[in-house]
Amino acid sequence: MVTLNSKKGFTIIELIVVMSVIGILVLLAIPKFMGYTEKAKLTEIKSNTKQVENAAERYYMDKQDWPRLTDVPYTVAQITSFAQEVTNKTGQVVTLDATGSYYDVDYAKLQQYVQKPKNDIHYIIQNPVGEIYYLNNLTTLGETRLTIPEVQNNKPVAVITMTPNQVLTTDTNITWSYISSTDSDGDSITNAEWKIDGIIKANPNGVLSIGTHIIELKVQDSKGLWSSVTSKTIAIEASVNIVIWDISTKGSIATISNNSLTANSPNMNNAVKSTISKKTGKWYYEMRIDSDSVTTCGNVGVVDSSININSVNLYTSNNQRSYGDMSRKFPGYISYGSNIMNNDIIGIALDMDNKTLGFYKNGVYQGIAFSDLGLFSEVTPYMESNGSNHPYKVTANFGATPFAYNIPVGFNAYNIK
Repeated sequence: MVTLNSKKGFTIIELIVVMSVIGILVLLAIPKFMGYTEKAKLTEIKSNTKQVENAAERYYMDKQDWPRLTDVPYTVAQITSFAQEVTNKTGQVVTLDATGSYYDVDYAKLQQYVQKPKNDIHYIIQNPVGEIYYLNNLTTLGETRLTIPEVQNNKPVAVITMTPNQVLTTDTNITWSYISSTDSDGDSITNAEWKIDGIIKANPNGVLSIGTHIIELKVQDSKGLWSSVTSKTIAIEASVNIVIWDISTKGSIATISNNSLTANSPNMNNAVKSTISKKTGKWYYEMRIDSDSVTTCGNVGVVDSSININSVNLYTSNNQRSYGDMSRKFPGYISYGSNIMNNDIIGIALDMDNKTLGFYKNGVYQGIAFSDLGLFSEVTPYMESNGSNHPYKVTANFGATPFAYNIPVGFNAYNIK
């Protein structure tokens, strides 16, 4: 009897035959597929190797050095322990030169030239030729040799040291150093860049001018990484002389007191001059008239430094230039300025650059008194009585304490070196 709706499926034999055919087809396709995969990997290796090598060459052109991560090279034996084979940029397996020096690539140095490859630990660079190689089939040691690259790339820290570190004047020879600079990775500090007031200085050591200065430093470690800039602000003061009345050259009966700043000339032939003279420059100092009487009988100014003033009448001598009582200047007893009284403060403006001498009375300028100081190679502040029995007493301020009045523009305190 025939059943019209009956269905017939695959037999076991038929299924076995179909699966066998599929298996054969898969076995035939796998080698070809694996070949495509290996070919794609090789293409990527060759491309990356060429890009890194080109970037290294550009870096060399800019820096005259290769982008090495450290200064310690690998040996061929070490590299062999890192990878089962080494290929060049053409994809060929190579045997490394046993005498060559090989380093990990420092991608921080190449960041402006190429993007860091994902498999960055596979690449090494040969010095001095700059050829890049790819480490293929890394060993366990090769996989772990650069597990902390970030630690190896920390910036160094610049530290400024100076000697001396206090009481800085225009005479102070300052020595700068960066030996206290550090690197958290233990890398050595190999280079430094100094700036003084924004100007690069190959050798920053030496003296500085009066005023405030900004010292800047950045250092470079052995991997070529620069630190951030560290700065230090310092103030330089004027170097000064100790200027006082000179007891060794004064007139025989003249007296000096008040830490050698007050001089008393009892009469003519008993002048007193200071310990420091000037050849050049523009200088200011003050004399306070301390005579016992309301009126005065003497003069203040400068004297030729080569003259022996002991027991010499300078009042009428051509070896001095001064301003005194009765509204006169000397020599010549010529009318000048206003009359000097006791307690007046006389400011002396000595300009050895332009060979002029001017005076102030209580801060009011009396004008240029002399313009012939070119007759003297060097002059010294001095004072004297110009009477036979008229003591003349003055107290000098050469700049050790604040002046009673402002220093004229362009002039310096007399005691500055």
